[in-house]
Amino acid sequence: MLRFLFIFNLFWTTIFVFHASAFGANNELYLVENIPTKVKGKSPAQARNMAVASARRDGFLILLTRLQLNLAIADEINDEEISDMVSSEQIQDEKIAGNVYSANFNITFAKNFVDHILKQKSQQLKDQGNESAFKNSENKETALIIAGINQNKRIILWEQDNLWRYALNRSLGKKNKKNFVVGQSDVDNIAIVNSENITNIKYGDLEQMLAKYNANSAYTIILNYDNIENKITLDVNYMRKMQNKQIRLSFVNVDRLNFEQLLDTVAQKTIEYLSTAQIANDKNLNNNFIRLGIYLNDLDSWINFKKQIENANFINQLNIESIARDYAVISVNYNDGNNKIEDNLAKINADADKKSENFYLVTLK
Repeated sequence: MLRFLFIFNLFWTTIFVFHASAFGANNELYLVENIPTKVKGKSPAQARNMAVASARRDGFLILLTRLQLNLAIADEINDEEISDMVSSEQIQDEKIAGNVYSANFNITFAKNFVDHILKQKSQQLKDQGNESAFKNSENKETALIIAGINQNKRIILWEQDNLWRYALNRSLGKKNKKNFVVGQSDVDNIAIVNSENITNIKYGDLEQMLAKYNANSAYTIILNYDNIENKITLDVNYMRKMQNKQIRLSFVNVDRLNFEQLLDTVAQKTIEYLSTAQIANDKNLNNNFIRLGIYLNDLDSWINFKKQIENANFINQLNIESIARDYAVISVNYNDGNNKIEDNLAKINADADKKSENFYLVTLK
């Protein structure tokens, strides 16, 4: 079985869809909790400002899914307008290391301000003849994938020897994932994206390409293969009109698959991850998604715990969100519906204290 570890380099918020009727009072509907953010800036102050803006926008996207509104609305609302909708926010686990800022946010939006701005934007879109932006969020968005592979310090994109692009195509064909499309080699695409600009490409550069594929957002995914350590790392850049996020995913080939088999497996896992990590979903409300804040005694205790939880049969996905000398935050996909996670963690010498619906503080014995 291919085990894989997701390492967050800058910031990424994974979200899962939830029907608004599941919320009772309005204050619960407009409260978005446990938004993890990690940003690198030119200075600590800039990194913090960028993180706050990012967390607020992520929270607003979650709110739109709860209100069953199309996420394209957020593309018409700037950061200042989103800030005006925030009535309160709580910042937890705040850390600054050099120019890197990380924290978890709980954000409450003011219903009257949200209603006002949405009404305002609705009228603007109506005047522009684009009322479809307010359709139900169940109208799934399409994301364009631009796949590249790093070979001898050169990124291969549209050439025939880009086996990574073919692997993604095969995976999408098998899974029938209609909300993703892989960019193919043609004259127009080659003119827009090349090996020189792929690592610095912006949303504005891709608008023509997005329109061709009827896509709202884009991923560039660059594959790097280390044949010595027998692992693959993916540099992923997510872009939409008002948002940009980067992550790095790592896959270790423990089963010693050949290269083509490894590519197919990584493609499958990547599509599965992106399907559940798209900004259209709300991870805080997925019953299987659990975040753990872990107090660390020393490096050995962390290494031992990570190894145990990676091999545990009640966990099938582990994401490291942040790690410091004495504290780490991870998210896991919990797949044991018959037992509490507290009981399962106790079996690997860890005490869990539930702090909110999907968040636990863990002390290692």
